[in-house]
Amino acid sequence: MALKFTAKDMTGAVLFAPTPSTPDAGDWRTTNSVDHKTTEVLYKQAIANGTKVLALCGTAGENPGLLFEEKVGYVKTVVDVAKGKAVVFAGVTALGTKEVIRQMRVMKDLGADGAFVGLPLWQTPTQQNMNDWWKDLGEAVPDMPIMVYSNSNFFKTSFPVSFWEGVNKFGSTVVTNKVSYKSNDFVKDMDAAGPRVQFVVPMLNALNIERRAPGRLKGLWSHDPIVMPHLVKAFFQDHDADRAAQIEADIKSLNTAPPPPPAPHWEENQWAKDIESEFAHYNAQQVRTQWNEVKTQPNVGPMRPPYRDVLEKIKVAAIERGPKVDALNRKYGVQLVGAK
Repeated sequence: MALKFTAKDMTGAVLFAPTPSTPDAGDWRTTNSVDHKTTEVLYKQAIANGTKVLALCGTAGENPGLLFEEKVGYVKTVVDVAKGKAVVFAGVTALGTKEVIRQMRVMKDLGADGAFVGLPLWQTPTQQNMNDWWKDLGEAVPDMPIMVYSNSNFFKTSFPVSFWEGVNKFGSTVVTNKVSYKSNDFVKDMDAAGPRVQFVVPMLNALNIERRAPGRLKGLWSHDPIVMPHLVKAFFQDHDADRAAQIEADIKSLNTAPPPPPAPHWEENQWAKDIESEFAHYNAQQVRTQWNEVKTQPNVGPMRPPYRDVLEKIKVAAIERGPKVDALNRKYGVQLVGAK
C-alpha cells in the first residue's frame, strides 16, 4: 500500500513541543491533565510562524506522563488545528509491539499523518528485536508513515550503521528520523538508511551536515518554534548564506556555556555513557522550564509525574535562557497568537 506522505515530503521546520498541562497536572491524581485551550494557541502560533511538521508526545511531550486517553484527546486537538496547514506525527512509543500498533491505529483514525515511534522499552533491544519491530509495525499499519525516534538516552542503543541498514531492509513504512544521538558520520547513517528515509537533525547540527553534504537534508527540528522556520527558509530554501549565518550566530548566543569538544569517536555502547549525563535525567524538565520563561510563547504549565524534579543549576540556566529566546522572537517578528 502506497504511503501518502514520504521522505520527499519531510521538509521544513519540525517542532517537538511540551504537551500543555493544567495547573494540577503535577498531581498523579489528575487524570485529565491536558490544557486543550493552550494547545490550540501553541500550535496556531507555531503554524502561523512557519512550522511545517508537528511531532507530539516524545520526551518534551511527556509521553510516559500521559494516560492513553489523554494522548487521544491531545492528538485530536492538534489534528483539528493543523488540518491542511501542517503535518502531525503522533507519539505512540510504548513497551511492546501490540500496544504500539493499537495506538498507531487509533491515531490514524483521529487523522494523524504519521506515527512517532521509539524502540521497545524494557530489555536492551537486539538487532533482531529492532528489525522485527519495524517489520511488524509496517505490516500492521501499512498506510501510516513512521518517524523513528533515535534517542540514545532512552532506547539503549547508539544507532550504529547496522541499525540503519535494518531500517532500510525491514522498515517499509519508515520515512523519517528525528536525530537525537551522536554519530561519527551522519552521512554514512543516511546512506545506510537509504533515500526512503529523510533525516531531521537539530538546528545547529543540521547546518554542519548540510555544509558537508549539500542537499542531503531538507529541514531541521527544535524545541524552539519561532526562530527555527526563519533559519530553514534562509538556509534550505533561499540559500541566503549571510542571513543564515546571522540567525545561526543568534541561536548560538542563547547558550550559556560553550559546548564540550566532540569525542574522537563514538563507541557502540555510547548510550550507556549518555544516560549517565545530567541531561538524560532532566531533558523534559529543562525544555518546559525554559518554555515557560518565554513571554512570546504560551505558558505550558507544570511537569507531570514522575519527572517533576530538576537540578537547580539546570533550572537556573533554563530560566536565564528564556528572555534571550524572547529577544530573538521579537527580532524575527514573531506573530503572537494569544500568547501571555
